[in-house]
Amino acid sequence: MRLSVIPCLQGFTTPVKPLSKAVTKTFKLFYRQIEKYNSKSDFNSTAKTFKVIQNNEDVLRSIRKINRINSAKSINTYDFSTLYTKIPHQKLLEVLNELVDFCFKGGTDEQLSLTKTGLIFDRIAIKDAIKYLMGKCYFTFGEKIFRQIIGIPMGSDPAPFMANLFLYHYESNWIRNLKKNSIQRARMFRHTFRYIDDLLTINDNDEFSKSFIDIYPPELQLNLEHSGNQVSFLDLQITN
Repeated sequence: MRLSVIPCLQGFTTPVKPLSKAVTKTFKLFYRQIEKYNSKSDFNSTAKTFKVIQNNEDVLRSIRKINRINSAKSINTYDFSTLYTKIPHQKLLEVLNELVDFCFKGGTDEQLSLTKTGLIFDRIAIKDAIKYLMGKCYFTFGEKIFRQIIGIPMGSDPAPFMANLFLYHYESNWIRNLKKNSIQRARMFRHTFRYIDDLLTINDNDEFSKSFIDIYPPELQLNLEHSGNQVSFLDLQITN
């Protein structure tokens, strides 16, 4: 049997695909803004609050730093098995709406103009667009049509950004609270990285394995993928 997505147009005059691409562009802008915010706030801190990466550059930078003092101790990788399939829509909407508010609060304009698409969003319109795209995702299974009511629509343009920002929300809140209560423990996560649903920890004294159940919402299942002297992460083979 073949699965296919069927867009349902109600409320928006913009077709689903262009709207999806426009929302993706806004998420890219929000991601960069959040990344810059964390970079500034973490500038003089050894306990980083932003663990999200787009490539292997930060990982290689950490490895070089560790190798300079010959202090490599442990490496572990993890992956989410239910990231795209188990997130409740209401919880996802609440998190994304909060991040939209955060990004507009940190900006200078009340509207966001996407010149190539001709669309202009204010914060309410972006929230409405996100809710619309999540609520109007249909697929066929055989001769039946279903509407997805839980999980991120896999294959849609903004899906990776939705997943990334959703996880970031919980990670940043948890590490900020930890920094207030135990800066020494928070520093153990300075060589922790996440690329969408894959995580890497280096020299964390098993802190992540003890803590991830408290970091992420209960709907998500995180599994230890590799542990020991050799792991794979992104396009890297890392050996201790």
